[in-house]
Amino acid sequence: LISEDPFELMKAEPLANAVKAVNKLYERGHHIVFYTARNWECFEATKKWLDKHSFRYHSLECGKLIAHIYIDDRAIRYCDWKNVMNDIDTSELPGKRAWINGHV
Repeated sequence: LISEDPFELMKAEPLANAVKAVNKLYERGHHIVFYTARNWECFEATKKWLDKHSFRYHSLECGKLIAHIYIDDRAIRYCDWKNVMNDIDTSELPGKRAWINGHV
């Protein structure tokens, strides 16, 4: 979504299976943070959109730097939610052991 117009933001639909996957992670005890490159002026509209679509989360952060590539030692490559959930369940992710041991 390119427009930061709050009225346009509200028209967007979640990606397929996004609500189900995010809510399942929330129910499993993961700490859910939406970190978006939208500016802080879009915070209320973004929060309203997440709530409208019944996403469960702990916090929403705006202002992520816009980049072509992000390098993150705890990232999972997104191609679709089915693969993300599979990676979380079957992979030895960098932060997984810390989460299991209650350190995150």
